Amino acid sequence: MAGEVIVNEIRDLPKKTATVRLTMYEKKLTETRNKKAEEIAEMETDYETKLEELRATNSSTETKLRETEVRNDNLMSRTNDLEQTKASLMRRLRELERTLDHERSSIKDIDEMIKRQQQKEEHQKGS
Repeated sequence: MAGEVIVNEIRDLPKKTATVRLTMYEKKLTETRNKKAEEIAEMETDYETKLEELRATNSSTETKLRETEVRNDNLMSRTNDLEQTKASLMRRLRELERTLDHERSSIKDIDEMIKRQQQKEEHQKGS
């Protein structure tokens, strides 16, 4: 639309003036195109730089993720080992508690037997 306005303006001017104006418009158009091309090139450079930064960040993040996964696997393995150790210790504790209960019962029986023996001896001495 702007091009039509310029053409209409130039059409109504004397030839020399029209040529000067046309040259001026062409020069301005070339300057504008060059400026836009520079802006686009700068934007492309900025985007490429940003893309490289994002790739580096992504690579770093992926590395950290792999390291975290390895640590997590190690922790899971250690947790499983600890759970197995805990289960083994709990079984051993129950065995020791049963042994302790048995020992207490045996000691109680022995104490009662000694007490009866002493009573029997005292009874025999007293008779």
